[in-house]
Amino acid sequence: AAPTASAETAAWSVKPADNDHGNGRANYAYTAEPGQVIEDAAVISNYGAAPLTLGVSAADGFTTADGLLDLVTSGTPSEGIGVWTTVGPSSVTVAPNASVTVPFTLTVPADARPGDHVGGLVTSLRSASESEALSIDRRLASKIAVRVPGTLTVDAAITDVRLDYTGSGNPFAPGTAVLSYRLANTGNALIYAREQVLLAGLFGIVPGAALSGETPEILPGSSVVRSVEIPDVWPLFLTRAGVDVTPIGIGISGAAEAAHGSAFAWTVSLVWTAVALLVLAGAGVQVWRAVAA
Repeated sequence: AAPTASAETAAWSVKPADNDHGNGRANYAYTAEPGQVIEDAAVISNYGAAPLTLGVSAADGFTTADGLLDLVTSGTPSEGIGVWTTVGPSSVTVAPNASVTVPFTLTVPADARPGDHVGGLVTSLRSASESEALSIDRRLASKIAVRVPGTLTVDAAITDVRLDYTGSGNPFAPGTAVLSYRLANTGNALIYAREQVLLAGLFGIVPGAALSGETPEILPGSSVVRSVEIPDVWPLFLTRAGVDVTPIGIGISGAAEAAHGSAFAWTVSLVWTAVALLVLAGAGVQVWRAVAA
């Protein structure tokens, strides 16, 4: 029998085919009305020296907590792109140093909600051994993004805000604060967000500089966990951190309402805390002796 590629040695790619939808596309991107049917294709190339048999399917996408695009696994049912997409053959065998074109049909349901729907065309290679309890499933996919016209909403929500402080061993030096929170895309459009973090201490004193940045892209219904490290925070007893996040719709004009969150943390010097505890302990001993006498 001819040798076949293993999951450890196989090398392949999947990309959009050149056709009426465009040439040299990085991924699949459509604007489609409810009920519309789209015919397209993928080119799967085998760069190895042995024949390669791959499963071909579609799956829904989501944004991971650290801000990366991922696809649901085969054990998780899809509700969007993974259901809308029908692939020609469910598996293909590609000869060494050759390519095959695999057609697929994407049918947007008549009741599809307006907004962005993201998934991927997935190729997978699974290897398993009867003597091994572990199987390897390598997946390579090409992103599919569909925007259904209608009322597009750009909205976000902040939850699980937390502020942690680590003091310096030097009682006359600042410490470091870390603000963490979860940011959810509660609209129906793909967004990223502009983020601003500001610290304030007692009596309005600002113990740390304001920081700003941008979040990764977040799919509708997904959320990311953000962690912002703030250096040079002086131990001023109690500190409040506020975060303002303004969501920005991808390909959508107009400003959206910002989301807000805040948290408090005790920002005290470990050295001065230890000294205060020793002083209190000494005072307690003196009081006990006076009462005992």
